[in-house]
Amino acid sequence: MEAPFGASYFLISVPLILLSSGSCGLDTVDWYQSKLNHTHDMDVCQDFLFREVLAFDDWAGMAESIEVGCTENSSHGEPLCWLENDFVTNCPFTAKDGLRMLEKLSDDYSLGFEAHQLISVIHHLYLMYRKNEVVNLTSIRSMPDGLVLHAFDSLVFAKVISKYEKLDDQLRLLDMGTGGGFPGIPIACVSNYDAELLDSAGKKVNACNEFASEIGLENRVHASHDRLEEFVKRSGRCFDIVTARALAKLDILIEYAEPYVKQGGYLFFGKANPEKQELTDASKVAKLCGFEIVSRETFELPDNYGHREIVVLKKVAKSKVRLPRKNGEARNHPLSAR
Repeated sequence: MEAPFGASYFLISVPLILLSSGSCGLDTVDWYQSKLNHTHDMDVCQDFLFREVLAFDDWAGMAESIEVGCTENSSHGEPLCWLENDFVTNCPFTAKDGLRMLEKLSDDYSLGFEAHQLISVIHHLYLMYRKNEVVNLTSIRSMPDGLVLHAFDSLVFAKVISKYEKLDDQLRLLDMGTGGGFPGIPIACVSNYDAELLDSAGKKVNACNEFASEIGLENRVHASHDRLEEFVKRSGRCFDIVTARALAKLDILIEYAEPYVKQGGYLFFGKANPEKQELTDASKVAKLCGFEIVSRETFELPDNYGHREIVVLKKVAKSKVRLPRKNGEARNHPLSAR
């Protein structure tokens, strides 16, 4: 698993900062250094380090005292100072508060993700909310609402995916209608997947590419500005996994996704409370397009944030309908109406 930010700075300099702060002793640093000398223990080192980060309370002050740059928008070389910043200006909820909350939720729901993965997810959320002050990326503008409804919700996607595909495998994922990068970027943070993020809004695509670069995922995550009906014609790409959250009704999502997913691949579509008719339409279109509905994974978000379902479909046959159709046909003349 690759380090989420500048590894050379983070894995070597930060223990020295912790030592100078009195946060840990020489014996701890010696143990850490011995682990760092063995590449197979790299994940152990990263997890140890991030838990020390959670326990330390003044990265901004420490950075200033040892003349380490502390900028809001860059993690390459200055990976820690942003933890002290609020997600939203004048909102008393810092990125570090969010990291602690996400770690607790991960434990409560037995998600099983590592500390260094969670900090990448929080960094993406932090960058998205800072960008949201100048570019409209989400209508959920308060915390911890955004943490639960964006970051945690995306991690549940990843957990469900892990039931069907290994997160450590180098698979290709397409996130349709990605918006601010959810769930695509968080899934990439906790997996080895190459993720293509697709959205018809250019400002959102530009923002997502910035986020991927800041987090250090630019080699595995890329966002494209295009319509779902058109991108497949231009790219010709095929994916192992296709995801979408709250983008359209299930039958429409199935039609959009069909040209992109390989035989044996999976679709994972997040919904709040799909009505019976939507599920009936989805079942009909799934058969037309060569899918079977494998599962409906249901769960309740914490603190009464609502009900969630992730509908899982598997590509098992060729489509009986030639896809994609012309722009707008899926919504204006859905296959379920035939």
